[in-house]
Amino acid sequence: MGHSLFKLSLPLKARFVGVARLTVSGIASRAGFNFDSVEDIKVSVSEVCNRLIKDREGKDRRKDDALEIEFEVTTEFLKISFTIGGDRNSNEWPLAMKQDDAEEFGLMIAQVLMDEFEVNPREGCVVSMVKYISEVS
Repeated sequence: MGHSLFKLSLPLKARFVGVARLTVSGIASRAGFNFDSVEDIKVSVSEVCNRLIKDREGKDRRKDDALEIEFEVTTEFLKISFTIGGDRNSNEWPLAMKQDDAEEFGLMIAQVLMDEFEVNPREGCVVSMVKYISEVS
């Protein structure tokens, strides 16, 4: 697959999480991940999507806000970055992991299943996670 970049933009609604799961399943399979790793990646994407969507419930949202997911694929890894669309920056969309919060369990699952997991890694990005292909061969 060399180096490829895929972008997916979804409405901030839980019913679209399945689209993200199907997309990452196809990308990860074509990238060379085994079945178990593809399943780990799908679970991680689901957990992050659900957490970000739930975090936005009941908050002031703009009509053009969307969950944007970027998939970067190389021969060594799959990197998945999540942002909230519109022209807002990460300071307006904070996501903090709290050990005592029951809702954080999903993010902790993703953190364990992925090789790298970072919350608020750069401006505009809410979550970034990486799975290495070499570790699943």
